[in-house]
Amino acid sequence: MLLWEPHRGPGRLHQLDEQDTEANGSVLDTDQIEAEDRMLLDLTSADDDRVRQQLSALPHFRAALRERGASLAIVMDSRQRQLVPAEFASFVVEVENPEPLRVLKRTLLYEGVEPDAREWEAPRLTAFLSSAGTGTVAELAAAILHERQHGRPADTFALWRDRALAKLAPLERKEVVARIERLLGGTDAALVLTTALLPGARADFLESAAEDMLAVLRHPADDQPVLGRTALTTRLDAFDARLGEGNRVELSDGFAAAARDYFWDNYPALRHQLVPWAERTVSAPALAKEERYAFVDRYVEQCLRVGTPEPVQDLVDRWTRPDSTQAEASMAARALTLGVLDRRHGSCFRRQIYDWARKPGLQPARAHVLIGVCRGALAASYPDQAVTRLLHLARRQRGTAAGEARDKLLELTGEDARLYRRALSALVGDAGAPQPVDSRLFIALAAPERLTAPRDGAPALIRGRRVREQLSEGWRRAFTQLPAEAWRRRLADWLDEAARSPAEREALLHVLVGSCGPQGSALTDLYGAVRKWASAAADRSCVFDAFWEACAAALGLEPSVTGREARV
Repeated sequence: MLLWEPHRGPGRLHQLDEQDTEANGSVLDTDQIEAEDRMLLDLTSADDDRVRQQLSALPHFRAALRERGASLAIVMDSRQRQLVPAEFASFVVEVENPEPLRVLKRTLLYEGVEPDAREWEAPRLTAFLSSAGTGTVAELAAAILHERQHGRPADTFALWRDRALAKLAPLERKEVVARIERLLGGTDAALVLTTALLPGARADFLESAAEDMLAVLRHPADDQPVLGRTALTTRLDAFDARLGEGNRVELSDGFAAAARDYFWDNYPALRHQLVPWAERTVSAPALAKEERYAFVDRYVEQCLRVGTPEPVQDLVDRWTRPDSTQAEASMAARALTLGVLDRRHGSCFRRQIYDWARKPGLQPARAHVLIGVCRGALAASYPDQAVTRLLHLARRQRGTAAGEARDKLLELTGEDARLYRRALSALVGDAGAPQPVDSRLFIALAAPERLTAPRDGAPALIRGRRVREQLSEGWRRAFTQLPAEAWRRRLADWLDEAARSPAEREALLHVLVGSCGPQGSALTDLYGAVRKWASAAADRSCVFDAFWEACAAALGLEPSVTGREARV
């Protein structure tokens, strides 16, 4: 809100990632600052050494911010206040949690819900809000609005409120623990956990999945004859589960959530041992797509809640093997998306994507999942990282995966001038010997209409000196590394754009001429290509004349003949 409310200019709001491992030292890199940008840097999860490292660049970064009319907001934990350099102490502002009931009232009032004052005084609501953070209050408001939308016309706010609380407020932990512990030591504990992960699934499937869990955990099998075992309905009744319509098992949201917490908290070994079981169970044909996604959500939530992202990464790895199905790839994408967006462990998943993206020849299923997550969740929250990873995928993959990565990269950079410049810089500025694949990517990226169109009131990209230098380098590499058929069509696009855009004609042509450098043969080849293009239509003479003048200027000469004479 601090960054968004006063803004009226062309700059974009985006978040810097302090755990971006591609950054050297501080993530506060002045090259990232565009005119009137608004940037957010969250340091609340960083240790003290990392905070000092980030803040060390703040004086230089602030000077660049002021020069470009940009803004930066840094969020820190209160315990880190003493790490702020003295010169910036006056900028520190304490931000406290707002009062939960006030947040809830304001949120619902905005949606047209204004109950009687006495309806806010329910003891259960007071107890729920007493320890609720702002995110939890938002969940409650959403649940109340859901009940209003799907309830009966005669329902009151009190009914919406109580139904929402029933979904969100777990049962007393002591009550849940007591019921579960009565079942421990037998096969019913597996049924409890299976049902808590898949509430609403068919009873026969849950029973089979629970038996499979016991086998995975090497629990002794029940050797009783089938008809000698306790009836399934009796076993379900022991933890208040019921058979509903379609033989599906109903379990209260509160009990299911508390049961999942109980097992993940008290049996750490389960977290890794359940991975193969989870892989098989959620891939079963008996489950609908919505049930699979719900299972993935619950499983990932538990792993990240207790600080163990590794089982989630293991599942993603298993679901993107060469023989994986489309359903498994979809679940991998969902799990990876949840991981990428997790506040505490997101950097771990983003690093995993980076490591995978740099490996050549990924199996197609994994490559397609990574591309989708990069263009989706990662691009929405960490667009710079998405550009970096899509570049690596486009460079190192083959076939349809390489083409898809390239297309998503072009799509993403086509929406944001800053991201375009980042991709361009990566393609022509990387250390080491230039690779032909980078030149091919440059040719795809160098669509002239992207360079000549003003964006959000900002000048056209081609007018930036640094951009022109990088474009010239990109063209130089393309001319020297690629066969003519690889760049001929794009060169014609540039010349066509020069004909259509007199205002940017000089810049476009100077980039092309500049790509030849002092090499006379390169300039001769380019001259021949432009002359051939110009000879195809009479209305192209103005472009050739400008090109001829640019050639003379590059060589420090006064043209001895006119452009018209040169064409002849």
